[in-house]
Amino acid sequence: MQDLFALVMVENAAAQDDVIESCRRHDAAAQHRLFLMHKDRVYALAMYLSKNSADSAEIAQETFLKVFSDIGQFRGESKFETWLYRIVMNTARDHARRSRRFLFLDSAFWHDQRRREIFAAPTRVQSDIEETVRLAITSLPEKFRAPVVLRYIENLSYEQIAAVLNCPPGTIAAQLCRAHKMLASKLANLRRRR
Repeated sequence: MQDLFALVMVENAAAQDDVIESCRRHDAAAQHRLFLMHKDRVYALAMYLSKNSADSAEIAQETFLKVFSDIGQFRGESKFETWLYRIVMNTARDHARRSRRFLFLDSAFWHDQRRREIFAAPTRVQSDIEETVRLAITSLPEKFRAPVVLRYIENLSYEQIAAVLNCPPGTIAAQLCRAHKMLASKLANLRRRR
């Protein structure tokens, strides 16, 4: 079974390498295939790095525009996903900087939008818990939020996170430790509600 899994992983990596090479030649079908391979993961990561689904969609769109325009710069020294995550992180950071200029938007609108989404969910309690956790994560300062999302949402190792964020694994460990404490205090009342 383990040999079969390893074979599938090698075949998937080879297929992705072929798609990336075709993207370098501006092959629209390959770009579409690469988009389909990674769109859900990019959007999910953007969702945790931003405050709402509209920003997440914009970050994901900008990410893929950057990927397709800069794919010639991907040298294969790291996994493609590491390079992609770095683009998502930088795009989210740039987006946050730009949107700070437009804080006049009523944040209550976004709160009401999230509340409507929660009540529309078939399992309200589970949705409420998931939303509370997501909001707690998105409320973390970015330097703590990024490692949490990459570790617990994307299941990356400390070394992979360090490669994405371009810092030593020890720094990642320290940031995750601090983030755990922050999240514990933010989510303390969640246990009481259950």
